[in-house]
Amino acid sequence: MTNKNVSTIDLTLESTLPKYGEQLLTTLIQKYVELNLHDKNVIADSTLSFINARLSKITDELAGVEDRISGYKKRNQLADISEQGKVLIASSADFTVKLAEVETQLAALDAVAGYLNDTKHPRVVPSAVIPQDIGFNALIQRYNELVLQRERLLLANTEDNPLVQNITTQIAGVRQDMIANVASTRKQLALAKQSQQALANQVTSQIHQVPTIERGYIDLSRLQQIKQAQYIFLQEKWEETAIGRTANVSNSKVIDSPKAEKKPFSPKGKMIYILGLLFGLAIPLAVIYLKGLFNLRIQGMDDIEAVNKLPILGMIAHSDEMEQVVVTKTSRSPIAEQFRAMRTNLEFALNGGKRILFTSSMSGEGKSYVALNLAVTLALLDKKVLLMELDLRKPSITSKLGLPAGKGFSHYIVRPDMRLDEIIMASGAHENVHLIQAGAIPPNPSELLVHPRTQELMDELAKRYDYILMDAPPVGMMTDAQLLSRYADCCLYLVRQGFTLKEQLRIPNDLVASHKIKPIQLIVNDIKAKGGYYNNYGYGYGYGYGYGYGDYGQSTKRGKWWMFWRKS
Repeated sequence: MTNKNVSTIDLTLESTLPKYGEQLLTTLIQKYVELNLHDKNVIADSTLSFINARLSKITDELAGVEDRISGYKKRNQLADISEQGKVLIASSADFTVKLAEVETQLAALDAVAGYLNDTKHPRVVPSAVIPQDIGFNALIQRYNELVLQRERLLLANTEDNPLVQNITTQIAGVRQDMIANVASTRKQLALAKQSQQALANQVTSQIHQVPTIERGYIDLSRLQQIKQAQYIFLQEKWEETAIGRTANVSNSKVIDSPKAEKKPFSPKGKMIYILGLLFGLAIPLAVIYLKGLFNLRIQGMDDIEAVNKLPILGMIAHSDEMEQVVVTKTSRSPIAEQFRAMRTNLEFALNGGKRILFTSSMSGEGKSYVALNLAVTLALLDKKVLLMELDLRKPSITSKLGLPAGKGFSHYIVRPDMRLDEIIMASGAHENVHLIQAGAIPPNPSELLVHPRTQELMDELAKRYDYILMDAPPVGMMTDAQLLSRYADCCLYLVRQGFTLKEQLRIPNDLVASHKIKPIQLIVNDIKAKGGYYNNYGYGYGYGYGYGYGDYGQSTKRGKWWMFWRKS
């Protein structure tokens, strides 16, 4: 509570069980009120205990004095005293009572001093019999409050607790002020006692004038008056304290009892619906944003257009078909039509040329697959087409066609006596498509590609065939494709959705800008459209496809979480 001087406190308790919360808060308030009343009663009980102890002592002393008076009268056969003695006893009654009160208050101060000197066990101080002084009473009240507060803290803490130590320090400070006040009050009571004693001495001088027997009786009567006055004074204080204790009420009262709400105040239904709607919109958007932020591979045409400045010759959709050759004379599938559309675009790109180079950034982007099917598509026009397997390091077309490895390009270049017809063979994909295999893997592929005999071979093949399709190694890995581009009229660069890295799109653009290769046109392969025309057709064989060059290729393995991003 920030302000301890407020008169009203509003208490609330949040609970999943309304009735339990109501009962708990009711019990808490009840205990607080009882504790406040208990603190007041503790002080009253301490005062009553002190008065009872004094009354017991004074009662014994008074009984002793009365016995002495009775014995004195019997021994001296004193039935009554003179009128002078009666007057002396009556005249001393007033200051005798006051003297008794002073002595009782001095005894109470001695008891308070004893309480204060017990520093190891602080106790509440009785205040009813102490002279009424506003400053001193305020100190006693503050001291008693601190003592009770310390006792409550010790129920759940040790004396080493900082809160307990703080209260103990405050008690020590108030104790010193009280000790000084007790000393000052004691001096005042001592002066009052001297004043009353002086009056008593005046009566004592008059008592010496009466007979000896009466004098002894008068002395005992005066002592009896003192004890009776002390007894009456203590009895009055006891009654006052007892009545005050009975009238004690707590400083706190309940204005409105705790009541459980009929309707839940939390959680707030409307707020939950609003937050649910906002989170429902925010989370998917965040997932989409993060997916795009951390996905380094091409996911759509936007990624290509953001980096690429080269023209796109054609697009091949994703397909789960197992066949390597998807184009036939009678095929009318969407993917076959895509290759036919690419054939039309290729006619314009060649501009009368006939030699086409296929390359890519890395293995696995489908250049051999596209070259094979485009060769069949061209052959359907009754054109003579030659497919050259010029990826000398890791040839793949022969295995895709299911043909045995035989003599090929590398044999022809290194053996001047070998005739061209010895390396040209039927592809099996179409009667108009012929194949030149790579041949034995040479130790120096690049040197073979720039050999003078290679130029002679290309010139001769150009005379025999309408189209020559060269399957070259990835340009992002080797320089072979750059060397072969000198023989090409058109270079086709394969990129694959979900596979080609976005950064790799800069490779063909940089090659063209630096004039290291003939003008390039892109073919976007394996497009996975969300719906529509490309939804069910396109590139794919249904098994793992990779180049397998070792250091030549780039690893594309990812954990399951990465595959989730690629597929989603």
